[in-house]
Formats: sequence, C-alpha cells, structure tokens
Amino acid sequence: MEPYSVYKLLLTRAHMGRNRRLRHACAAMLYPHYNACYLCPDATIRPMTPCERARYAATHGPIGAYIPTCDAAGRYTPKQCSGSTGYCWCVTTTGQKIQGTDTPPGTAINC
Repeated sequence: MEPYSVYKLLLTRAHMGRNRRLRHACAAMLYPHYNACYLCPDATIRPMTPCERARYAATHGPIGAYIPTCDAAGRYTPKQCSGSTGYCWCVTTTGQKIQGTDTPPGTAINC
C-alpha cells in the first residue's frame, strides 16, 4: 500500500472520532509529507486552500497571532477577528482586509 493510501486510511478512521490522539497524530504526519493536504468532512483529502494554509501556519506560530477563520469549503469567512485584541474587520474572498472596516471589541460588524 502506498503512503498516501495509508495516511488516507488512518485519517478516515481518525476523522470519525474513534481516537482523538490518533486524529491529531495523523494530521501532523500528513501535512509535512504531502505539503498541505486537508481532511474534508466527507473523509476525502484535498490540497489546502490559502485560508487553511494561513490558519495552519498561525496555529503553529507565536502565541497571540491572528488566526484566520475559514468556512467548510476552506474559503475566508467575510468577518475576521483577532482573538488577542478583539478587533474585527471584513475581508475579500482572498482574505485581503477591506480598508475602513476595523471595529473595536464589542462593536457589531456586518460584512
């Protein structure tokens, strides 16, 4: 069995929630070996989107860094917020900040 099939099998089993530690271990093995792959909710594997790559990099970077929010298809959600500052702003579909949309913590924003 080629490595891709092994990882897909492990991830499929792990994704079903049978073993949380296995799920995290498999994801950690898959990303470096296949240069950014993602396990979809339907247990298929596809290349990571730019949003998912940015999110993965941020979650493995310095504490307090802004972590992008992606939807189920891997696209940037229109509203992005910083967990450390509480500020929110609107972004384009490519994740570029829309000027003038910064809002302080506790302020409603509609993107």
